[in-house]
Amino acid sequence: GLEADFAAAARLAETRGSALGTGVKLSLYALYKQAGFGDASAAEPSRFYPAERLKWGAWRKLAGISREAAMRDYVAVANAALGGGPPPAAGGDELDGDGLDAYEEEALE
Repeated sequence: GLEADFAAAARLAETRGSALGTGVKLSLYALYKQAGFGDASAAEPSRFYPAERLKWGAWRKLAGISREAAMRDYVAVANAALGGGPPPAAGGDELDGDGLDAYEEEALE
């Protein structure tokens, strides 16, 4: 099920994620946090901590996305970037129009 796929994708990202680009890493970080904790609730980190501020901003852009959608998107992004698992099934497990594509494009610019 989705929980097992998410756990497998998280393990894959943990073991092979160091080779990923910054945009993909940010996407995976934000999706993982959204799936595990919901919307970002902490205050924006200080500008003196640019990496933390960037990660927080990526997570905050996913506000309102359900846990299940974040998990599905995490699995899709991790598998596409790292070559793990089967591709998402048509008709339900593809990226669901929640803004992830736009975020990824923005993060990679």
